[in-house]
Amino acid sequence: MVNLETMDPEEQEQLLVNVFKWIRANSGKLPFAAYCERQKTWHGVFVDLAIVRLNQDKISVLLERRPETGHIYPGMYDIPGGNFIYRETALKAASRLAKKLGFIDIPSFAGVATYTKTEAEIGISLLFVLEVKDEGASNEPPEGCRFFTLNELPLDLVPWQANCYPFMIQSFFASGSSILSEYSGQ
Repeated sequence: MVNLETMDPEEQEQLLVNVFKWIRANSGKLPFAAYCERQKTWHGVFVDLAIVRLNQDKISVLLERRPETGHIYPGMYDIPGGNFIYRETALKAASRLAKKLGFIDIPSFAGVATYTKTEAEIGISLLFVLEVKDEGASNEPPEGCRFFTLNELPLDLVPWQANCYPFMIQSFFASGSSILSEYSGQ
């Protein structure tokens, strides 16, 4: 096994350069354990997409159940989202997520959430919102997803999302403007 502590600084630097080149050559994908360590080391930037249904005074948001293995926050609910593809804009990333979920409309930017003191990760997420109508079979939730009203979110929602996103979504529909929300809890 390579021991960084026993290498001279030039060897350390070259090894790290080679690691980043390898990551880039492999579509930016890291093995899961390495990904988890990276998430704890420096801010990742993500895009999340709140698919929202408005029904009278209720706002419902689509949540997905995270896989039990191979992901941070295993088995919990979250607002669908993910990583950027290399050189992808935020709007393109949000639109890609919408398409993956079966929606073709263009999402709107709702704000930025930062989370700096969670055990699992530190990051910045750009929240986009896409309003869908509450009618028709084409708006049935994708497999593994379901709608929850903002005032009845599940207790096993990713903690920083539970803290930041309901207010951000409500503010977006109340004023149409974006917001910064910072989560500093655990």
